[in-house]
Amino acid sequence: MFNSHNSIHLTLNRFKKRLCIGASMPNSLHCFLPLCLVPYTFCLGIKNLYRMPHTLCLKILFLISLITITTNPARAGTQTLELKTGWNLVSFAVEPTNKAVATVFDPIIQSGQFESVWTFDAVTEEWSTYPTVIPGVAPITEVAVGKGYWVKVTGSVSLEVSGTEIPSGDLELTTGWNLVGFPLEKTTDYRYLLSGVAISQIWTYDANAGIFKGIEFAAGTTTTTKEEFTEINPGQAYWVYSNQVITLGPVLSTSMEADKDFAPFLSTDSPNDRVVWSEFTLGDENIGAMGEDPDTSPDIYFDSPTTQRAITFRDNLESQLIYVTNIGSGALSYTAEIINPDASPWVRFQVWDEEQEKDIKTISSSGTVSIETKQLKLVADRTQMAPGDYTAKIRISSNGKADREPTRDIKVHLQVASLEGDYKLVASIDTVNGKKADMHNPRYYLSLYKDTNDPLVSDIKGIIDERRSLLMPARFYLTGQYYEASSNRFSVSGSLVLPGRDASADELGEDPGLNPYQVDLKRDITLLGDRSAAGDSGLGPLDLKGEYRETIRNVLEDPIYLAGTFVAYRLDRKPATLDSLNAYIYGELIPDGTGDIERIIKVNPAKRVLITEVDITPNIDHPRPSDLIVSLTSPNGTQVILRQNSNDAVGEVTYDENALPLESMDAFIGEDSSSDWLLRIQDTVPGESGSLVGCNLSIKGTRIFKVSGRIANVGKGATILLSGCGVSMMTITGEDGTFSFDNLINCTYSITVIQAGYEQVTLEFTVDSEDLEGLTLDPTKIVTPEPGFIMGPLAGNVPLSVEFVDTTDLASGPRYSYDWRIYDMDAGTYHDLTADHGPVVRHLFTTPGIYQVRMSIYDTASPGTPLYQVRKSENITVGMPVNAGYRILSYTVYGSGGIDGDGESDREHTIFDSATFDVDRLPLAANITDTSGDEDTEAFGAVEDPLTKTNQIILDAEDRPIGDGKFDPPVGDNSMRIYVNIGMGMPVIGTSVSGQLRLHIGPNP
Repeated sequence: MFNSHNSIHLTLNRFKKRLCIGASMPNSLHCFLPLCLVPYTFCLGIKNLYRMPHTLCLKILFLISLITITTNPARAGTQTLELKTGWNLVSFAVEPTNKAVATVFDPIIQSGQFESVWTFDAVTEEWSTYPTVIPGVAPITEVAVGKGYWVKVTGSVSLEVSGTEIPSGDLELTTGWNLVGFPLEKTTDYRYLLSGVAISQIWTYDANAGIFKGIEFAAGTTTTTKEEFTEINPGQAYWVYSNQVITLGPVLSTSMEADKDFAPFLSTDSPNDRVVWSEFTLGDENIGAMGEDPDTSPDIYFDSPTTQRAITFRDNLESQLIYVTNIGSGALSYTAEIINPDASPWVRFQVWDEEQEKDIKTISSSGTVSIETKQLKLVADRTQMAPGDYTAKIRISSNGKADREPTRDIKVHLQVASLEGDYKLVASIDTVNGKKADMHNPRYYLSLYKDTNDPLVSDIKGIIDERRSLLMPARFYLTGQYYEASSNRFSVSGSLVLPGRDASADELGEDPGLNPYQVDLKRDITLLGDRSAAGDSGLGPLDLKGEYRETIRNVLEDPIYLAGTFVAYRLDRKPATLDSLNAYIYGELIPDGTGDIERIIKVNPAKRVLITEVDITPNIDHPRPSDLIVSLTSPNGTQVILRQNSNDAVGEVTYDENALPLESMDAFIGEDSSSDWLLRIQDTVPGESGSLVGCNLSIKGTRIFKVSGRIANVGKGATILLSGCGVSMMTITGEDGTFSFDNLINCTYSITVIQAGYEQVTLEFTVDSEDLEGLTLDPTKIVTPEPGFIMGPLAGNVPLSVEFVDTTDLASGPRYSYDWRIYDMDAGTYHDLTADHGPVVRHLFTTPGIYQVRMSIYDTASPGTPLYQVRKSENITVGMPVNAGYRILSYTVYGSGGIDGDGESDREHTIFDSATFDVDRLPLAANITDTSGDEDTEAFGAVEDPLTKTNQIILDAEDRPIGDGKFDPPVGDNSMRIYVNIGMGMPVIGTSVSGQLRLHIGPNP
């Protein structure tokens, strides 16, 4: 290892076990001083060694076997050692994949710049070296994490070491000098790393400057008399003089939000020990329970901050902190990671990225802790999440002692609130009719709420409060739904019509009222929103944001389209603005013993509301309240027990406001308020009597209305579609063509009549203040100058459903019968459809082939000879099935608005119109489950059949479109979608709210 070129001379006195290496150095290096190591003496000439004592005696005891890596999973890592010409004092912060010394140093051995490496094992009191074999000196075979090494190279070179990151573990220091290398993840202040450790000196070697640097302490104190450096660096080795035998060992401790008990607070003198929570009282919050009611599903422990193993994001929190502490000594390395992050994308660590100079979200976070506390910040993103409770798991792994829980799992619980509540909404108008505009930004007070308890029904409603909102002259109603499964994304739409004033009002000088114009003014508003995201400026997790759309009609010749965004700040969890009804009854005596009273509470049937909240205040006088059972029954037959043999005081008690009923009043949500309610009071024990003084019933919700009418000349079986204000409903006409729709809000709607053989007809109307009766539509029958019929589709794969409709202009007097015959051109056979089934028939083709159709019309008074007989020249082509689970409907789109001929959305015409959207036959649903009736209109793209060049709709075996899996709302890019009600066996037409833009789905001509 050493030769004449090094001018290094060594002598070995085996008897004394002293190894002396002298280095003759040029005069320009100022000095030659020995460095003596006992029981060996190792004399090295080092530049500027005069800064150290002339003799530094170090007794090394480095027990590498005691460096324990406990349960932290190995992570791949790379360490780069920057070696300078001459001697370098280094250590390894990663464990090499191959620990053989020849392999580790092979890159610089091959470059010819490596000379030697030395280390010392105090257990055997022997030096070790590589590569030269020296009698009496042990060879180095492997390198180890935690040992210090002297490495000499002939030129500056980088040595890259790849392997696994191993954090520091338990390390024993003996009294005297110890050579240690700390495998740290990053630079750490020595005062943190060795805090409380009885040491008197620390030295290291600066290869850049060729000097030693030291820290010295006054005897028996922590006061420094020399401090030439403060940081302990990964890859560097250090001489540490210990005043006693010391074990350096980290111990992991975490701290997070503790369980709560309001009265009294449960305390413990052992913060690191779990205490059995023996008694659970109202107000206890056992965060570790993760149950809906912590008191009924506890984890049996009261957890202090240090024993807590669960963390919860209440619905108003978007970040939570976990504090990591080392309650041992030395350096604690840790890694925190989200277990199965793909299953819980809503929770992430937020860390500072020094390169990007910003906070980023990540699935793991790691670091090193000595005496300080590190903070892990967790953030929750509730966007596109449905209301409910969610759980995840975090695992923190460390190099802490194995007997002190070095690895711990932490449960994470997230609450996602529903949209219900009272909001202050601020809209930002960006464009007017597509052009940039600087306008007043409306500020509204908005109440949102669901009108049903059914989790599969996604309907929501809203009211803009005219009393608190500027520029809102009357109460504005909205309706819509959560429009995407498993999300909080919502869409609500509404319209307000202000009737025009009579021209005579000007002459009489009357107040112009809310509308100074002589035409009706109409405002349409649509909100398409979601929860705010974590980090949105000025918004919390209960606030909303999204797109704002408004259309103002009849002010100018053309509608005025306003577009922009909105934010909504939640003011309260309960909606503040609701329509309400109140009813009061006077009391009577309550029969003692087994008797009871039943009192009818009559609610005005002309002012119905769809129930959101019910409060009842019975005023009962009774000396023994435990005798009583009190219940309330709705007109729908739903019964809620308010109290049952309870000792709670009676008197004037409002249930669901200042007293909890025995059963939840939420059972009434979604019902109709009208008709009679029943209050029943039972006295179950004889001996004491009392009376009902009076009772007030308060019902809150949304005013609803019924619309009914008749289709004049179509009769039974016609399909009627109602759309507008975020809803789409369908019904079939009954006897004499009658129809009705219920549960409509104050809004503007359109209804369309669809009946085979008749032209479509659409009527727009406004519901305001009362039910609307007597609507009449008179669709025109499609006739041709010559006897004939229409049929379609003309082509498709089996099974193919084809409709045939007579268009012959027949006299109104006689009665007619029909005969339809299908000719199979491939087989040369005829097939007769059932006779006398009218001018409209449907036939399902289940065999591929080419077919012709003939229609015969007979006068029932002369059945022998047909009045008309028509054979179509077009053929019906039925192809092979593409897949046994699918069938195809062809469709044609025509009309000027909404969808171009290629099936793509025409944004210019549709972006501001609320129109048709994905539907589920009653009741509406948000595709939470794939149930029969879901109509996912995104499926209806332009899929061209190569045989017929027609557009096709692909349906599955249960007649459901194969869609995008999303529930599309009636706004923006998603408006004017095409949909069809397959269950009705015929195409359906969709129209916009205004009734001016139409889509048609039907047979190709």
